[in-house]
Amino acid sequence: MQRKSYPSYVKCGKVMNGDLPLQLAPYEPPLVLGEVIVDPRKVKDPCVLLQFSQFNRFLVLGQSPQIYILYRLVRESDSDVYPQILQTWEFEIDIASVGDLDTTQPNVFSYCDCLGGSESYMITYRFEIAEIKTYNTDVLSNTNESFTATLLSKEKTQCEKFGLGKLESPYLEKLVFHPKAEMEAYADCGRVFHPALPQQLTNEEPPVPLAQVTSVRNDFHESCFLITFSTFINSILSPGGFNNLVFRLVRTCHHNSTKEILNEWPFRRFFPSAIILDESVVFRYCDCLPNHSREDYTYTMELVRVNVDEQSSYDIKQVSMTAQVFNSKKSKIFMKTLDSPSLTCGDVVNVHVPNRITKLPIRLAHLQVNTDRMKKPCILINYSSMFEVRIASGFGFNGTISFQLIRKSRRTGQTKVLEEWTVNLIQVISTRSSELIMVQPFVLSYCDCLDNHYGESFTYEVQISEYSVTNIAASIFNPVFSAIVSTGAGECNC
Repeated sequence: MQRKSYPSYVKCGKVMNGDLPLQLAPYEPPLVLGEVIVDPRKVKDPCVLLQFSQFNRFLVLGQSPQIYILYRLVRESDSDVYPQILQTWEFEIDIASVGDLDTTQPNVFSYCDCLGGSESYMITYRFEIAEIKTYNTDVLSNTNESFTATLLSKEKTQCEKFGLGKLESPYLEKLVFHPKAEMEAYADCGRVFHPALPQQLTNEEPPVPLAQVTSVRNDFHESCFLITFSTFINSILSPGGFNNLVFRLVRTCHHNSTKEILNEWPFRRFFPSAIILDESVVFRYCDCLPNHSREDYTYTMELVRVNVDEQSSYDIKQVSMTAQVFNSKKSKIFMKTLDSPSLTCGDVVNVHVPNRITKLPIRLAHLQVNTDRMKKPCILINYSSMFEVRIASGFGFNGTISFQLIRKSRRTGQTKVLEEWTVNLIQVISTRSSELIMVQPFVLSYCDCLDNHYGESFTYEVQISEYSVTNIAASIFNPVFSAIVSTGAGECNC
């Protein structure tokens, strides 16, 4: 008996951009930043992968500025008596001494909500701010907000499919075979570990596993895995203190137990004065594999190097790791199963931008998307990379860097700027500082819903459109550019 095909899709939610209040008490009504409504009733064993992204700008003044924001994700449906708080995140900056500082902080919040069995109600997800506390802060605002829900099926195990009961091996539990014409995209919400974190860790010592996901063999012609690891890193640094962390993604083949290092991401925080900083961190990896070997794989995110000065500390919390598994856009089978989303991984480049550049724009990434026979396609665009900033010694720095997402129609040649993100790094200090190097993730997200675009093919590009800096040089490396294309469930709430 063939497995029935269930529709999966991407949904673009409604968002609120603008200034935030400088104070919001816990007893006051929460501030709703985004809302997305999904209908999981036709999806077997649904998993909803939620992502809220924003650029958070703040202007702090004088001595000892403080910012504390409590975010939360809420789920509400007719099956719940009360709305359910799924997750909370704390964003915090507490600086002992700093001059006026105007900066933009990209934040991404991810959550994987796997629902038990087939749902019978519509579900509303809200992303809210429950509390804000600030001191010596003049401006607090959100821009470039995006709230998306990717609705996929959770992969069934062979035991569940045929009623065989639970098998002993965790890998055998995941073995499942589908007829080629019926194969769909699916999601795995992964496992999270909670290890004790070392202050020092070298290459000669065993790595610290943080989270992992396991993919199962399937009948895709070519499988594409979008691996997303997200967490909040808490840095408590002494004056002149630092933390240097290196994360590594490893793929293990179950058949022969071989391991392959796929990528490494450094993370570095250093500040002249004492600081407490809680911030979001997201790493992505796009892995497309021909399925000639029909192997099972486990992807594991590890902490492989740690160097933290004696008077400082760090913590890694609210960890999430997901795998979204798609049929490649190149597969002929995919053209027969348009209900299932596809994944396209684009071409990317590493870029070093010095203090002065003479030619703009600088293209960072591009990909092509085909929406043949889709009446109302929704395309979820994600660009992520590592962003290294080198601030030269002196009496402060000043920088404005703008990024653009451009869509080009290959049929008409029409070009449109869909979104522009601007990073500000501005500070004037009274005493001369030494060179400052910081490395952090940089994420851009956009949900593009189109109406009545039969037979269209588009090129999406990310580029640096403006670069005006003093005492700053930047490097962009480990980039990933991806597009998830779906029918959008026949709706568009952009």
